[in-house]
Amino acid sequence: MGVVLSDEETPAATRGRIYAAVIEAFRADPDLTHEAVAERAGTSLPALRLRWPAISELLLEALVEGCFPTPRDPGDLGLRDELVTFVSSLVREQALHGDLVAALAARLPVDPDLNRAYRRLVIMPRNEVAKRILGRAVLRGEVDPDVDVDLVFSAVPAYLGYRTVLLDPISDPGAAERLTDRLLLPLLRKCRPL
Repeated sequence: MGVVLSDEETPAATRGRIYAAVIEAFRADPDLTHEAVAERAGTSLPALRLRWPAISELLLEALVEGCFPTPRDPGDLGLRDELVTFVSSLVREQALHGDLVAALAARLPVDPDLNRAYRRLVIMPRNEVAKRILGRAVLRGEVDPDVDVDLVFSAVPAYLGYRTVLLDPISDPGAAERLTDRLLLPLLRKCRPL
């Protein structure tokens, strides 16, 4: 059995095998346990617990690494193109991993540790990218600086979450452009803080 002690001592291949085992185990049973992961990954249970005492941290690390990476900052392309790039990554995630999104959505309200880890490892990094996009747009004069950023940038994940719950994924290639043109851009130009 492999020993997992720290990032420095854990080879990337071992970490990748553990992350794959986490995702596989979570798909099989959203009540994820260290035991299920250790068995699937073929690693030591005590070492796994030592490296990741909280199963929620391990789950979110695996999901961010394997399924939900933070969207890259597209750079200074103009507001519409930057938003399309950002939204495209969210739409792609929903199409590829809607089952994991649905499983997370069911767990977040009843698992405070998972909820905290999700906010820290998924929501906050994405919000940082969104704020950089909006900051550039404000400097270019494309949107009002008083726009309610949190409200606007929660619209697309809320819509995608709704589609996930309905088991009706968005799979067409024009979805990111439509969501940008018909939802985000109008909101960014009109939405003021509540």
